[in-house]
Amino acid sequence: MIQRGDTFFWDPEGGNNGHLWIVLTSPDPGNGQCVIINLTSSSSGPASFTLKVGDHPYITKKSDVNFGDAMISTVTKIEAAVKYGQAVPNQPMDSKILEQIAQTAKTHCAPARGVKKIIATEWA
Repeated sequence: MIQRGDTFFWDPEGGNNGHLWIVLTSPDPGNGQCVIINLTSSSSGPASFTLKVGDHPYITKKSDVNFGDAMISTVTKIEAAVKYGQAVPNQPMDSKILEQIAQTAKTHCAPARGVKKIIATEWA
């Protein structure tokens, strides 16, 4: 069962360019929709939210939350990707870090409006 804070290694394009994805919002009980967001190599830019080694077992170097790639997905899609070996579950994200990511996403310029709306509703 997918829940807020879960993480998984995945390439949504089906290639070999996977990243660690984080389930940022609880799945909607009606349609299973949730917001997911990924980590990428750190650019240390002014709008970056950087995680460091030790913030999550997967992180082996400074990594930025990629707010521009945040998207709405579904439990069905994530579970299917895991079932068919396209995504690999990882350890959950620490709840304090998860909240920091969500609070930053609400005001960050990169996430799409629909994504921000779901985040803002859950992380009021």
